[in-house]
Amino acid sequence: MTIDISQFFQVFFDEAEELLAEMERLLLAIDIAAPDAEDLNAVFRTAHSVKGGASTFGLTDMTEVTHILESLLDRIRKGEMAITGEHVDGFLGAKDILKMQLDGHRLGSPVDQDAVANVRMVLQSLLQDHAPVSALPPSASFQVERQPAPLLDGGQRYRLELPPMEQREVTALAGELGLLGYVTLAPLANDGHVITVTTHESLDDIVSICSFVLDPDQMVVSMAPPLTPEQQALEEAARAGVENAQGYGFFHPQDPAARAAAARAARQSLDLQYYIWKADLTGQLLAREVLQAADRGVQVR
Repeated sequence: MTIDISQFFQVFFDEAEELLAEMERLLLAIDIAAPDAEDLNAVFRTAHSVKGGASTFGLTDMTEVTHILESLLDRIRKGEMAITGEHVDGFLGAKDILKMQLDGHRLGSPVDQDAVANVRMVLQSLLQDHAPVSALPPSASFQVERQPAPLLDGGQRYRLELPPMEQREVTALAGELGLLGYVTLAPLANDGHVITVTTHESLDDIVSICSFVLDPDQMVVSMAPPLTPEQQALEEAARAGVENAQGYGFFHPQDPAARAAAARAARQSLDLQYYIWKADLTGQLLAREVLQAADRGVQVR
């Protein structure tokens, strides 16, 4: 079945406008002298979400701006550079450019390409001229143990403890993470779930995919404990059974380009599922309003 994603553009436009407004609110409230780590993470997530949606719908002009913006925000939230007033001004300028580009796609409004080029130059300059600082403390819930745990063809095992979520969201997330490696899923007593991923991909790729479904700060991420020889044999047997049923291999080392392509495909697929779900929900709400209006005798045009 072929999906015409053009029907979901309006959902993305509305979502992106809200995200850009939230970005501006957060940036104007940041204390440059003592920035809050949660606020920095929140600004990063707005840029990350806009970039993901723009990439899904092929809006390369917005993707190019958010790519540089996201890179800068990522370094700042990780404590690799200190945020300054110059950064905030640059980010607000980028927000204005993204809003202009968004209106260009949505309304056909003119886009000042000179202004776009200027903002990209400013962001690139900030990205290159940064002063390293000590790392900011991580948020309370998103604690990550990064010691290596090589297993199964050189992959690593990550344990993702998820908060309570709708079952379809958990299933969709497990399916997308399965594109990166071997995945197991188990319930928790608090109605949450644990996903264990054995993969050659980076933790950043895994968290990036998860961020389309939930706030990464709601997860508890750690390295999964090493398997005993008996458990490893059982896992390999289970994986082989899945591969035989599928008719193709499930988790084999790939060259870096192929692995990166798989990660991008997983992110884009999950992002599209999100906008399809949002469009479906919007359609349901609109249909309900029409029916209620008809019950009241109001003519709907």
